[in-house]
Amino acid sequence: MRWSLIAVAALAVAAVLATTGCSSLAYYAQSVNGHLALVQSAKPVPEWLADPQTPAPLRERLELSQ
Repeated sequence: MRWSLIAVAALAVAAVLATTGCSSLAYYAQSVNGHLALVQSAKPVPEWLADPQTPAPLRERLELSQ
C-alpha cells in the first residue's frame, strides 16, 4: 500500500514537471552548467582591482563597491 502511494506521488510530480515550461532535462542541465561556470569564474573584488586586464569602467564600479 505504501509503495503505491509513493508511486502515485512520483507520477503526479512527473506529470507536473512534464507540463511546465521548464520540463526538459536539457534546460536543467544548461541551467546548472551556467551556474557552475559563474561560480568557478568568480574571484574576490581585490583580485579584480589588482588585475591590469580589468577594464576601466568595471574597475571604477568595483572601487565604488568597496
